[in-house]
Amino acid sequence: MGGGLSGLAAAFLYRQRMGHNARVLVLDNHDDFGGHAKRNEFRVGGTDLIGYGGSQSIDTPQHYSAAAKKVLADIGVQTGRFYDYFDQDFFGSRNLGRGIYFGSEAYGRALVLPDVTRGRDGDGPEDVEALVGQYPLPPVPAPH
Repeated sequence: MGGGLSGLAAAFLYRQRMGHNARVLVLDNHDDFGGHAKRNEFRVGGTDLIGYGGSQSIDTPQHYSAAAKKVLADIGVQTGRFYDYFDQDFFGSRNLGRGIYFGSEAYGRALVLPDVTRGRDGDGPEDVEALVGQYPLPPVPAPH
């Protein structure tokens, strides 16, 4: 199996079920294990911006399934520490929000606009249609 988080979890669960002597071969195309999240890089107004593209932290563990919580507990991950050490109000205290980047190569100009696909925790946009209307997308053809 692969050496990313899902492959390692599957190997762990297999050994739990089949016994400590069960063997699993982990093969991966990287020189380490744990998976590699894509890093998003883009240039806006002459400034390079970098954002994580997947795995930034173990986010909102209270919403994990019982099986996922059990795996984390079994391998010794203390998810409660997330709430002790992760600044839950990082975006709000800095007046930051979520956005979608539209690159100039594909859309003719570089824009960052509100992200209507990520509304949660009461921060969703009030008027989705008006916000999406700002996106530099081609018009949707009328139905025939």
